[in-house]
Amino acid sequence: LGKDSIIQDIESEMVKALNKYLTTAGGLIIISGLGRGQLCERIVKHLRPELRQRIIICPYSGAEAWGFDQQGELIQELFYGSVAFGIEISDQERQIWRSIMRHTHRRFGLDKRGVPYQPRWLQITFEMAAWRRLVAEDAAVINAQLQEKGLPQMPKVNEVYDLRDPVIQYLRDRFKEAGLDEKIVVTKIGTGAVNTLLKGVTRASVIKVIQEKGIIEKVLRIPLAEQEPVLILGEDNQDVAKAFPGSDYIVFILEGPIKDMTAQGASLYLGPPGPRGAAEFLHRLLPEPHDPARPLPVEKSSSPVEIDSSRKNGLAYLYHQ
Repeated sequence: LGKDSIIQDIESEMVKALNKYLTTAGGLIIISGLGRGQLCERIVKHLRPELRQRIIICPYSGAEAWGFDQQGELIQELFYGSVAFGIEISDQERQIWRSIMRHTHRRFGLDKRGVPYQPRWLQITFEMAAWRRLVAEDAAVINAQLQEKGLPQMPKVNEVYDLRDPVIQYLRDRFKEAGLDEKIVVTKIGTGAVNTLLKGVTRASVIKVIQEKGIIEKVLRIPLAEQEPVLILGEDNQDVAKAFPGSDYIVFILEGPIKDMTAQGASLYLGPPGPRGAAEFLHRLLPEPHDPARPLPVEKSSSPVEIDSSRKNGLAYLYHQ
């Protein structure tokens, strides 16, 4: 849904495309780094209420799964929670987790550097995109400040400095001291974030739990044996394609060089990047009469991916960091 969706609502063309897809095709599972409330506010509320029962949201990178009733209201009962991944975290441990994150945010002066602190129920993130490609002059000033505080400094990697590196090292040390290193993992995600999440919650494990819990059947109301291959929309992730052999896996590059995806069983969409490309793709997957006098709302793709549009019982997985 785009690298800026942490601060923006879902784009209008994507709303139209998803409403159209849910009306004429199958169901939608959204796996996102956003929290449950954020997903509902920034994505689900824009979709038609009567279609939401065909949506499953998996917030906190998939650590939970929630559905919607026929009126489009959130069902107040989890399809699954963090226990499904073999991890249980107590209220006290969660408080320690948040305390470590707040302390680190202040200790590195991230508040003064304009870095948002994103506390969520099962995931806490620092959005540090502006501090991941520092030149030597700027890095020297920051490293001097870190040294004065006795904090780890930024190493030079590929001619640039990344403030996330010492932050991640510091967090890992603090979680180990608190005895939480076996429950919480610290990683880089997206285009510049430091993410802390329950250990074991990966895209591959989320897909496995979704399959084991029968989430697909709950969304589509179709027995697993009668289901057609699913449609997977997102960024490059090899484990996802492996989970659904024979399915269509479409990658929408947000930024960076174009890669050869054929070895991973994926097709690379060469139209507009990110959410605009996904919206265009869904519109073309489910064609409808169009007035030639009216220009298309998105740019024309130079090389669209060909997909069998006869699939009406498909399921789309949408990945969003």
